[in-house]
Parts: sequence; C-alpha cells; structure tokens
Amino acid sequence: MVCPDCERPYPSTTCVGKRYQIDGATYDPIPWGEEARFRTYEQQVTSLETEVHSGGRGRLSKADVRQELERFVATTDPEAWNNRSCPACGVEQGEYHHHLCDYEECPACGGQPLICPCEIDIEVTDHEQVQADASSQGRLARLLGQLG
Repeated sequence: MVCPDCERPYPSTTCVGKRYQIDGATYDPIPWGEEARFRTYEQQVTSLETEVHSGGRGRLSKADVRQELERFVATTDPEAWNNRSCPACGVEQGEYHHHLCDYEECPACGGQPLICPCEIDIEVTDHEQVQADASSQGRLARLLGQLG
C-alpha cells in the first residue's frame, strides 16, 4: 500500500509536510506520540491496574486483566514502548502519520480521520520532498532494471 500524500510504501518514515483544511479552518496534523490517545508505558500500566481494581474489562475477568498486566510489565521495555514507531504506518515519534493511518487523530474533533464526521481536505506543503522521493524511486527502478 502506498500513501497518496507522499507516495511512499507503508510502513515508511515520516509522511510529507501537510496541513488540513477542516470546516474552513486550517490545522497542522498531530504527530505520532502527541495524540490524546497515545499512552506512555506508565499510562498503559496505570490503565491496566485501574481495570484490575474495577473488576475487569468487558468480557475479560479481573484475573484475565491481571494476567495481561503482569505479561505487559514482564515483557515490555519501558523505554522501547515509549519510543516505538506507529504500529499502523511505521512513522517514528514526532513524525506525521501517513494518509488513512488508523492511529492518526483528527486535529479538529479528536476522532479518527477515517471515521470522524469532519470533511478533511489535505494540502501537501512539502512538494520538493515528494518530487525528490519520486526521482530517487525512478533511479532505483532503472538500476534494478539494468541488473535484471
């Protein structure tokens, strides 16, 4: 799958610079790690502890959530968790998500752009980067063609 904004395949490094036009207002996209839904290691542990104390989550019993918490703490490196790349589009902390990423947050309503009610028009502001990437991809394809 290729991002229609930067034309890079997923997962990939940061998407190009862009701005969103939503209901007549201009917004900058929210970088990975700065979303309201993003959880640090400490926040994830606290959330699981709260679920254990409140008796579980949905169909999961208190014991199931306690097991999940113990497994998370035993197998997760706090620094790696806090510095992980986006699990959906692969961008690193502080970088812009790729178009239609499940983890992106709408800067207007806080929802997921895929399903939020906002009409979002995307303006790519870093056209030079898109052209440079397309040019390097073309050179790579030519070189690979010469080898084959």
